Amino acid sequence: MKNLTKILMNCLLVASFATSSSLFAKESPDEAGLKTALESYEKIQLSGDMSKTLDYTYPGMFKIVPKEAMASALKQMSSSGMAPKVTKLEQKPELPLKKYEDGVFTKIPYSMEMTMNMVPNTEGDEKKAQMKETLDDPAKLKQFTTIMTGMLKKSLGDSAEVNINKDTLKYEIKKTGAYLAINEKDTGWTFLDTTPNPMIKLDQILPKEIYDSIK
Repeated sequence: MKNLTKILMNCLLVASFATSSSLFAKESPDEAGLKTALESYEKIQLSGDMSKTLDYTYPGMFKIVPKEAMASALKQMSSSGMAPKVTKLEQKPELPLKKYEDGVFTKIPYSMEMTMNMVPNTEGDEKKAQMKETLDDPAKLKQFTTIMTGMLKKSLGDSAEVNINKDTLKYEIKKTGAYLAINEKDTGWTFLDTTPNPMIKLDQILPKEIYDSIK
């Protein structure tokens, strides 16, 4: 009995040491930097200031769509009152980080919940009257929401679950996917959504070494 007790105690001590060692494992500078960048990225998305997300967008994306054009589109969306509002975001990087010729990268699975106004802000009496006519006519409203839902699904990808709250006239969106976190030439962490989307061709954006590792 004493021997059994001693064996059990030794097992518990080993398990305890292993657990405490993993809890206090020292992060590499790149991992610590990624953690800080993810925290900032999450705060920006939850704040609703989507224009600031461009500071964390992988620069290769701007080869396809210039940064100024993306900023203009985000500003226009914000002024329309239809900019998505992220209400929940969970993101967990895959470790260890992977190295490539110009730096390090990793994949980050995520899940998020968003809301978005279905009805845009309108200026001028004529436009307001047209929107009111659409909202008051069930057939026109259905046609309008069908078009809007299709556009949302196309821009957000097939993983997005898009529903309309008829009481608040807001879209309720749930989306899962993954993005890449890339620290290129030690210039800081940037992110690129890799969730399948026909509007984005990753082979035209990513370094070949990274693209080959995820395709």
